[in-house]
Amino acid sequence: MQRMGMVIGIKEDRIQEYKELHANCWPEILKGIEESNIRNYSIWLHEG
Repeated sequence: MQRMGMVIGIKEDRIQEYKELHANCWPEILKGIEESNIRNYSIWLHEG
């Protein structure tokens, strides 16, 4: 298994939108992730 990571910046006034988008992911996105054989992934948000 290969583990990869990425760090991005999010403007403070867009954090709530970011959380909502990840909590309500479109079915097409989830299907694409599954079809790409991506398993056991994590999304982290560091506020501060």
